[in-house]
Amino acid sequence: MKSLTLVFLLVLLCCMFDRNEAWGRRRRRRTPPPRVNCAVSGWSGWGPCSHSCGEGVMTRSRKITRHPMHGGSACPTALRGSAPCTVRPCPVFSCSWTAWGIWSECNSCSSERSRFRNVSVAAMFGGETCVGRDYQTDRGCPQNKPCQTTCPEGYFSCADGITCIKSNLRCNDDDDCTDNSDEVDCGSKITSPCADNQYSHIPNIGLAGAGFDITEGKVAGQILDNNRFNGRCILIRSGDHMTAFRKPANIQYYGFQVPFFQSFLDKF
Repeated sequence: MKSLTLVFLLVLLCCMFDRNEAWGRRRRRRTPPPRVNCAVSGWSGWGPCSHSCGEGVMTRSRKITRHPMHGGSACPTALRGSAPCTVRPCPVFSCSWTAWGIWSECNSCSSERSRFRNVSVAAMFGGETCVGRDYQTDRGCPQNKPCQTTCPEGYFSCADGITCIKSNLRCNDDDDCTDNSDEVDCGSKITSPCADNQYSHIPNIGLAGAGFDITEGKVAGQILDNNRFNGRCILIRSGDHMTAFRKPANIQYYGFQVPFFQSFLDKF
């Protein structure tokens, strides 16, 4: 009887030992892995300034070297930084005209001649704009030839004796003849294509019609007259302030280019 009791106790101890060992293994399996926090590199050096003069923007960056795991701290969202920079102040350029070109031949009908000039340096960085017009008219030059008018029917002969414009362009408040002779003796019959609205010319539109001497590398003179509207009132708008300007008749497309710098980055 004692031997049976001893055997029973031994079996019971073995079962209890196996159960405790299995429970320990289960507890070891349920231990969570250690947290791994995000790690980032140090900031790089600042890059070059975006503008060679005036205020610009410089940037720097850093990168993720270790992603978070097992509930570790998240990575920062700012991986690129920006800051204002100024390499040097921008030089101020005031507008300058070229010298006047030679006078045209004296017109035999109007006793007029004209000459032109162009903008050699455009106003930049707050400089003064050009004052005056890009052409001059001399009324009273000596006539060397008899006056001859050859405009076809349905056209108006301008005072220069050379230019012919359509009759419906008279008295429209536009200088279609370039000497304003089409607006003389209109009285109250003036009818503007833009009704009662007044729109400015596109700034520096004369440069778009200027010729360029590639041998000397400079503007050589005006080739296209971009100040005529041919009786139309077609508007274009600037990209920054949506200001309306009248588009010349010989310009098919004109777009404003506005520098735009956008950044979603934090400044450091």
